[in-house]
Amino acid sequence: MSDDKKTVTIKDLARITGVSTGVISVILRGENKSNIRYSKETHDKVVKAANELNFRLNNSGKSLITGKHNALGLLSQNWLSVPQDYYSGISHEAQQTGQLIIMGHFEKAADCRIVQEDIVDGLILFDELNDDVSEKIQRFEIPHVWVNVKSGTASNIISFDDQQCIRDAHAYFNEQGFHNAAFCYEADYKSEHISLSQRLAACQQMNISLLPVSGEGQEHASREQRYAYYQTTIEQYIQERTALDAIIAHSGFLVPSIYRALARCDRAIPGDVAVLGIHKHNQHITVEPPCSEMTLPQFDVGRMAVQRLLSQINGEALAPAEPIPYHVLERASTKK
Repeated sequence: MSDDKKTVTIKDLARITGVSTGVISVILRGENKSNIRYSKETHDKVVKAANELNFRLNNSGKSLITGKHNALGLLSQNWLSVPQDYYSGISHEAQQTGQLIIMGHFEKAADCRIVQEDIVDGLILFDELNDDVSEKIQRFEIPHVWVNVKSGTASNIISFDDQQCIRDAHAYFNEQGFHNAAFCYEADYKSEHISLSQRLAACQQMNISLLPVSGEGQEHASREQRYAYYQTTIEQYIQERTALDAIIAHSGFLVPSIYRALARCDRAIPGDVAVLGIHKHNQHITVEPPCSEMTLPQFDVGRMAVQRLLSQINGEALAPAEPIPYHVLERASTKK
């Protein structure tokens, strides 16, 4: 029997053209509402090869053989808040497994085009979803993985151990000889956000003082003006607490304000007060002395998100993931 009648799959077309299956799917469907970028040369090459091989997608745009797009969607309300190392880990693992990554933004259900258009096999979600968007994702029954949010089932959440983060920071300070720490955070930050709520709970357990700063009335101020406003609150706090010898900064953006406030109060870093940030942040290495931080293996978290999502898509049973621990990246701001 001749092989000439063998059915051509989208993977065959991808191998022949050197174009990913996800891009091929978008080109041959003739719709690109998710703004996937490709050149005219790529478009023409795919169309020519598809015609020569008599290849056609089915109505859903999925591979006729596997029923999959080989494409994963990323959803967030604010991409600026998602660290670059997550992207790097996701992109690395996606490339290794032959997946196209499509990014989407949402504020309401109508924004979820990558779900509505049926162009991805699953989603990686970086924010807590509002009820409207969450209901739509549940209705489409699309596999999904949440990164550090409190909704969903244990098997599809990759969480960070934020209470242990504070406990480990407290233990680290004690080892370094700092025993009177404060936790500085933005009071108008989403109080329901899981990371902040867990960190505040741990501070109460460890008797770590709270140093809230508020941007109330500063909504239209520049970032520099806003953090100068924070600096005033931090200065007042430092002046009233002579025993203070360590500060944990919830946000990297608070670190310059903390440094300037300590300088104005004639408190040396780290001789008088140690400063420790949370998460990798550019502000931690632009200040002097460079700021130590409680950090996460963000690249590995990105890879894990793709691995767990693909396991769901393939129908594999998943055990709950253990919370990802933080570790101390020590710099000069905590070394006496």
